[in-house]
Amino acid sequence: MTRKLSPTEIAEDRAALKGILGLPDYQSVNQACTVEALLQLDETLKAAEHETARLRDVREQANKALLAAEDIETETGLALHGALRIAKAQVFAQYGPDSRAIESIGWKRASDRKRPTRKKVS
Repeated sequence: MTRKLSPTEIAEDRAALKGILGLPDYQSVNQACTVEALLQLDETLKAAEHETARLRDVREQANKALLAAEDIETETGLALHGALRIAKAQVFAQYGPDSRAIESIGWKRASDRKRPTRKKVS
């Protein structure tokens, strides 16, 4: 990846271009450095700067929208989790600790739990 020019360097380059434009007898032997080529490069740079600024604004708006969506996702997830905890407790109260309904909500039935065993002392 190439190094990005600083705003100061770009301003200095534009000042140099303005100076070259003020020279009525400037003639470049290098076709890449003719007045027309330099002006075209400057216009392309201005267009790229404009597009970059526009896309930065779009990215900022997208980031704000993403944060808002994540907040909604978090709040809704917590609300669902809390409501389901209450609903599970209601299933437990309504159907009892050993019913098949307890299994349907992901809990173990009381009869399926392993009884604690006494450890032998040696």
